Amino acid sequence: MNALRVPIAGRSTRHTITNWGTEHLYPYIGELIHYDAVNRRGRPHIEQYRYRGAGGLAHKILRTDGDIQRLNATRSALSDMMGESHTALGKLFETLLKLDGDRDTEAHSDERERDSAIVLNTPWVELLRSGVHNIVVRDSYVPAKRFEALMHWVPYCIALHQLDIAADVLGKEGPAIPVDFRDTTNPIRQWSQSVLDISKTYIYRALEEKARENPETVELLYQPTQNWRKTCRGFFNSTLAEVGALNAPVGKQHFSLKLALLEAMVPAMLAPEEKVPFEYFCRNILFERMRLVIDEKSAEQTPMGDKIDLTDFQENKEAFADQLKALGMLVEYSDATRMVGGEIS
Repeated sequence: MNALRVPIAGRSTRHTITNWGTEHLYPYIGELIHYDAVNRRGRPHIEQYRYRGAGGLAHKILRTDGDIQRLNATRSALSDMMGESHTALGKLFETLLKLDGDRDTEAHSDERERDSAIVLNTPWVELLRSGVHNIVVRDSYVPAKRFEALMHWVPYCIALHQLDIAADVLGKEGPAIPVDFRDTTNPIRQWSQSVLDISKTYIYRALEEKARENPETVELLYQPTQNWRKTCRGFFNSTLAEVGALNAPVGKQHFSLKLALLEAMVPAMLAPEEKVPFEYFCRNILFERMRLVIDEKSAEQTPMGDKIDLTDFQENKEAFADQLKALGMLVEYSDATRMVGGEIS
């Protein structure tokens, strides 16, 4: 069983499975996918326990998509991905499932998420919907690779959605996010560290503002511990670290894009078989749609473009190109044209 376990950031690699409800099992075939559960008196009880909140929000954002054609295509593709695999491994677990005579055969539903009020006024709502659609309908990816991409893209969008909501509460715009790709300390990294600190402060202060609005919650501000705010801020930081959007889970942190996240981001932002020039991808997609600052053209549109030498951004852009090339998602042609695509070449 341990051979099927997906590693979880911060957990020892020597960890053995003692609570299956906390595990993801690779290769994500339908027979290995289970609903969230918790042990109650020695028996698994199906309920939202660990994977709730952000997951429920993502689910509601996806299923309230006003683009009905996209919604139906996403729903159909996800259903196919989660169906029976008919593989040898799937048949093994199907046999084991039949031996579980006490299992609950009724479909589980949770009405709390259905009626919850959510904020849908950030760019990340559309990015989540379009990105999930682009990933799940990508036939060139095997289902396991599509699941892997979803497990990076969905949390990433939810964390940045949280930041933009916080900025809006404070009457501010979501900050431009400088992403550092170089190996040594440089001005872009220092700017990135500063923006990350500001982002966490936005979330902390926004929660204070929302608490003051309601007489029933204002008393939270006078509690001896402010863990209710620290936990929400921690979700933002830990989520980005675990999906590869930060350089490290602890210590001096800055925004980055590790290879596993890039493998999700490129197919999420480009339709199947779509290819765009590298410079267009940096400026028109990553910056204009996601506020990620990587290259000099994007930097020129931010206040820091006048404070940091544009040569730093040119070097940063080339380091980013090397990452994409290593993934097989950037192709260089003889005329020096560089094209980015979600299909690995």
